[in-house]
Amino acid sequence: MARPIIPTPPKTRLAAVEDYRNKLPLKVIAAKHGFTPATISIWAKAAQITRRSRGIQRTTVPSERDRLIIRRARELPINQVAKEFRKSRARVWSIRTYWRRAGWVEPLPWQVGDTVEWAGQPLKVVRIDDEKRGAVRTAAGALIDPFAWKLKGQSVRRVPASLTTG
Repeated sequence: MARPIIPTPPKTRLAAVEDYRNKLPLKVIAAKHGFTPATISIWAKAAQITRRSRGIQRTTVPSERDRLIIRRARELPINQVAKEFRKSRARVWSIRTYWRRAGWVEPLPWQVGDTVEWAGQPLKVVRIDDEKRGAVRTAAGALIDPFAWKLKGQSVRRVPASLTTG
């Protein structure tokens, strides 16, 4: 004897399809609504939603831990960074290389119009080209273009607005 077909309430089906549309994992949707992942996938196909690719989805920005590793790898030798984060030297190298090849550039902590301090001199940010270059104006009004944000071991630090106004 065949198994009886029990109709699914339309609200349940619509809610499951909406969860699929909102990119929830298939297993989570299936557990939430009490159906199998295959059923949810069939409903999404019937609703003419573009099917997802299989496997884990790649991230477009590094995690906070990876950002810290990348930042420290710019300042210290890879061996020291590996010890600091308790990772192998090869793992630190691969994290740094992967995100460099992916084209990810860490956003600078300042914006155009901010005042930054470099080698004890206050500079006003006029333009930001990329992570390594930009243009700044000195307190005397001279324009330095292009300006390398890191030069001769000196790095730029942002001066809080409370110290620049007054």
